[in-house]
Amino acid sequence: MVIYGFIESIDISPFREEDGVFLKEYLEINGVKQGLMIEGENRKNPVLLFLHGGPGFPIYPLVRGEKLNLHKYFTVCYWDQRGTGMSYYKPSLQQPLALEQLKTDTLALTNYLLEKFDKEKIYIMGHSWGSFLGSIIVGSHPEFFHAYIGTGQVGDQTESEKETRDFLWRMAQHREDKRAMEEIRHIEVDQFYYKNQAYGKLRDKYLIQFGGGMMRENFSNGKLMKYYLRCKEYKMKERLNVLRGAMNSFPLIQNLAMSQLIHLIPEMKVPIFILQGKYDYETTHNQAKKYIDEVKAPSKHFYTFENSAHSPFLEEKQRFYHIIENDILKIPKTPRNMSGFVE
Repeated sequence: MVIYGFIESIDISPFREEDGVFLKEYLEINGVKQGLMIEGENRKNPVLLFLHGGPGFPIYPLVRGEKLNLHKYFTVCYWDQRGTGMSYYKPSLQQPLALEQLKTDTLALTNYLLEKFDKEKIYIMGHSWGSFLGSIIVGSHPEFFHAYIGTGQVGDQTESEKETRDFLWRMAQHREDKRAMEEIRHIEVDQFYYKNQAYGKLRDKYLIQFGGGMMRENFSNGKLMKYYLRCKEYKMKERLNVLRGAMNSFPLIQNLAMSQLIHLIPEMKVPIFILQGKYDYETTHNQAKKYIDEVKAPSKHFYTFENSAHSPFLEEKQRFYHIIENDILKIPKTPRNMSGFVE
């Protein structure tokens, strides 16, 4: 059973320069207070539910910091999943985070959005971990969705991590980085990679440095933290809760490691759009392509972003907007958008 109850809605539009509706809302979803941001210019626009990655890393502060304008096309719901950011969770009082909980939470939120905006269906977009969760939701409940949009798409994450390790080794050799080569040389990756602290430290240390992390260029963990700490729409305790959320989400990573998505979701009964960075070594381009090649769907669309790593929707925004306009929403050409949307 999926249960939600409305708690509070706050108009946050004074924080934004653009016209439109910008709401911060809290719902009680399956017994836990959870928060979301809703941005949009017109209630008649289609609704998009954005599932963030991590697990435990809300996307809204990055969207805010990188000036992504999804709200020009959709009424967008950026939901902080159970346990992170605006959504509180106390492990001492509740069961450990589990995939089944997040599935029922996602369905409850979907029903809320359908009712709130009087829609028969919505769009759903998953990034990284959110692509795993989103694929499972759409695969099991296609009746709620127009289409599935994946970016930083998960496929077989164990194989992806093996490719990541090999990428780090190649880059260390290419750069003649003897220290990195010595550290990486002895690392082996298997299905239990998420328990391998030595691999985790190397991954954190070198992946962004070598251009295969959240973004290919001009990104660091320090920049990421600044986005969270400077996000005016978040209360201070909500900013700090992102750190707690990342630590509490470890049980969910096991779901990624122990699953091959094609075995869980061999078919989606809606169109699929996957947008993948060529240099993505968080969830590799190769494994995302294998998944879309194997999954059954009414239509499948795969886009390689040649200059991106894990976040092509932030790294190559103009191409992302073009795909939304022409392929996903099929917006008719008018004098207003003949040249494409300009930021």
